[in-house]
Amino acid sequence: MAWRLLPLALFASLSLTPAAAKAPVLTADGWGALRVGMPEAEAVRRFHLRTEQADDEECHVLFSQNEHLMVMTSDGKVGSITILGRPDVLTDRGLHVGSREADVRRAYGEALTIEPNAYDDPPAHYLTWWARKGERGIMYETDAKGRVSDIHAGDATIGWTDGCG
Repeated sequence: MAWRLLPLALFASLSLTPAAAKAPVLTADGWGALRVGMPEAEAVRRFHLRTEQADDEECHVLFSQNEHLMVMTSDGKVGSITILGRPDVLTDRGLHVGSREADVRRAYGEALTIEPNAYDDPPAHYLTWWARKGERGIMYETDAKGRVSDIHAGDATIGWTDGCG
């Protein structure tokens, strides 16, 4: 009986592609092939980003075509990656836009820095975890309902909540 199932199982395993098997996760160092520290020109070319804010020559805010991905560059290099409104993108801790603040707190424990969100009503917060203090981290923005609204990953620019300004 088991031999009859073998061809079906073999067919199913061959039909999976590596891309379908595992989606990239957001870490303090990047998201898939989009890496913190990569040259801005390469990020623009490879990921079809457009400049939204270029107040000076040293800092730019770039967006994907669907505006669910924001990239902040500083001195010609990717500094941070922000996921906006995409619950399908997971962090390396399994969190996503829409996760509860309590889940973020549980995932990081006392290593989390908690500050009030400057642009949303209390009890909205910035929840920041540093993989390497001030060099690489992830910041979760929560809204007044206690849900993650945006996730920022990268260098110190994750804390630049006003963009380049």
